[in-house]
Amino acid sequence: MAKRKQHPAKKPMRARISELLSLPPCVVSGVPYMELQGDTSLAVTGYENLLLYEEENILFRMHDPTNPHFTLLRITGEHLVLCVVRDGCLRVTGQIHAVILHPGGFGIGQ
Repeated sequence: MAKRKQHPAKKPMRARISELLSLPPCVVSGVPYMELQGDTSLAVTGYENLLLYEEENILFRMHDPTNPHFTLLRITGEHLVLCVVRDGCLRVTGQIHAVILHPGGFGIGQ
């Protein structure tokens, strides 16, 4: 009886994409990802809906496949502007004072 060759286990597709494109695994995992650069620029991946857009207050509903409840993201500051908006990715510029996550939408009125 001939022996079968043992093939190394294949990596999951998202892990291979992450390596191929030199991206952090969290970026290709579908989980929301944020990158704050100083206090003037915030990149966000994984938002679903823009709920509020004012010069001093922005509110998003986030997509998180690991959480059955929605999460809200609030950004407060001055002169806030949405610069890039496409397919779940965006960049906010301006003077950013706070980035607040509200799991399940609780604490929104605070």
